Amino acid sequence: MNGINRVQIMGYLGADPEPLTSKKGKPYVKLSLSTHFNKRLEGGERETTTTWHRVTVWGKNAERCRERLQKGSPLFVEGYLSKYSYEKEDGTNGSGFSIVAREIHFVGGKSPTPSPVRDQASS
Repeated sequence: MNGINRVQIMGYLGADPEPLTSKKGKPYVKLSLSTHFNKRLEGGERETTTTWHRVTVWGKNAERCRERLQKGSPLFVEGYLSKYSYEKEDGTNGSGFSIVAREIHFVGGKSPTPSPVRDQASS
């Protein structure tokens, strides 16, 4: 049986999209997307927890993100979790997880209605 690796997330950009190029020369952007979770404490006060998510967007969708998004923009992303590895400044290896976007939905901004964009060729 195959597993399911699907993520749907809606949040706000914490920074402008960061345009990058892969080792194979493919364009992509890295996004920092925040989500918030509210819960009530025993005394009735509310506590908000913010979680930051790394989102990677490839190809034409990356270009659309660069053109349309900026810090604070709301965004809905559908994709999958992918593990990545990197070398830290001290020379040791590190790893983390990124959401690789397959579909992005611009929520507000230059377009008055959400506009879905499907990624045809994820890398």
